[in-house]
Amino acid sequence: MEPVLDKLLSEFPDKEFSELYDTYLEWDDTTRLCLDLLSGKKQYELIKELEELLWETFSKGVRMRYNKNIPDSEIIEYESEIRKTQMHIENIRNFLLSEKYTASGKDETLVRQLMKKAYEMSVEAN
Repeated sequence: MEPVLDKLLSEFPDKEFSELYDTYLEWDDTTRLCLDLLSGKKQYELIKELEELLWETFSKGVRMRYNKNIPDSEIIEYESEIRKTQMHIENIRNFLLSEKYTASGKDETLVRQLMKKAYEMSVEAN
């Protein structure tokens, strides 16, 4: 499934649907987490739920983009749906990380070094 996700990632119309791009990236990352951390029926159910969430929202975005005379209320509803989709994906991601993920600790030193460097760069920029 990862080759399919890679292909989707390279072909997602991020310029045309910039309002959905962050949501798409969260979806992609959470789907990959699901593949890594789960198996069997639970994996299938969560991946299906994630797929339906994103593509339902995306298809509404396509309708908004290519149809004319869309009422403002539908546009507002669509924007609200993007936020709801993001929150739902975040909830699934939080579940996966809190219930299924165990940190190895082997990258802790690297993470500290990166955080220190990021802090130093932000101080220098100001």
